[in-house]
Amino acid sequence: GVSRRRWACSLCRRRARWKCVRCLRSYYCSRQCQNVSWHIVHKHVCYKPARFWWSVVAYAAAAMVLVPDLLVNLPMYDAMVTLAPVNFLALGVIFGGAASSLKRLTGRDVRGRALEAAVVALTAILSCVTSGLVQAYFGDASRCWGWGATLGGWGGSEDGPGAPPPSGPFRDEFLDGVLVGLPLRQAHAWYGKWDRALARMGPLATRIFCEEGGGDADYPSIGCSPATRRIDPRFYLDEEHGARCSSDMALVLWVWLGAVGVLAAGGLYREVRARRANNNGGVGNRGRRRVHQD
Repeated sequence: GVSRRRWACSLCRRRARWKCVRCLRSYYCSRQCQNVSWHIVHKHVCYKPARFWWSVVAYAAAAMVLVPDLLVNLPMYDAMVTLAPVNFLALGVIFGGAASSLKRLTGRDVRGRALEAAVVALTAILSCVTSGLVQAYFGDASRCWGWGATLGGWGGSEDGPGAPPPSGPFRDEFLDGVLVGLPLRQAHAWYGKWDRALARMGPLATRIFCEEGGGDADYPSIGCSPATRRIDPRFYLDEEHGARCSSDMALVLWVWLGAVGVLAAGGLYREVRARRANNNGGVGNRGRRRVHQD
C-alpha cells in the first residue's frame, strides 16, 4: 500500500492506495484504474529501472547501426524521437477521455485492447506526419506528407506553379506568427546554441558529432550538425511544398490542442462535481461509509 497521502492516482488523480510493484513509479486508487491505465498507457512504459537502462543502451546501439548519420544529424533525429511519445500521450488523452465520457453517458466500457490498438495505430500515423515536419524544419520541405489535407481538409495538398500560395496552418497571419512562427524561431535559436556548445567541447566531440570532411571549418562558430545549419523556421511557407507542410502542421496542432482541451474539460468536470458535493453537504450520505472498489 501507499501510506503517504500526497500520492495521487495516475489515472483519476484521487488519493492513491497502491503502487505498481514492477516499476514502483505509478500509483493507483483502485484496481479498476490500474487495469485501465495498463491497457492504455502503462504497459508500454512499465519497466524495472535496470531493464529500462539496458533497453536504452540496446536501442541506442541498434539505432546507430541502422542510421549511420545519427550522430551527425543528432538534433533532427532527437526531435523526431521526442515527438513520438508526445503524440502517443495526446491520442491517449483524447481516446481515454472519449471512452470515459461514453461510459458515464451510456454505461458501455470500451476501454481495453481495441482502444489500445487504435491509439497505437494512430500514434504511428501521426508520428510519420511529425517526422516529415521535422525533416522539413531541418531543410527538406519535400518530406511533408500532406495527410492533413487528405484526412481533415486543412490547408492544401497541391504543389507546383499553379497551386495556391501557402497560408500557414491556421490561415491567419497573426495566429501563424504567434503560435507557429515564434516557437519555431525560438527552437532554431535553442538548437543553434547547443550545436555550437557541442562544437566547443574539444576534438573528440568534434570528431564524433561534427560533419565529416569539414576540413578546417570553424565549427564553434557555424555549429557541428549540417541539419542545424539548414533549419528553416518558415518551411511551411515554402512555395513548392508549403501547402502540404501547412496541412500537416494543422493536423498535428489540432490533435495536440484537442488533448489539452480534453484535459481541461476533465479538470473542470471534477471541480464542478467536487463543488456540487460540497454544496450538498453530504445530505443523505452523512454517516454512510463509502465503499472503495477494488
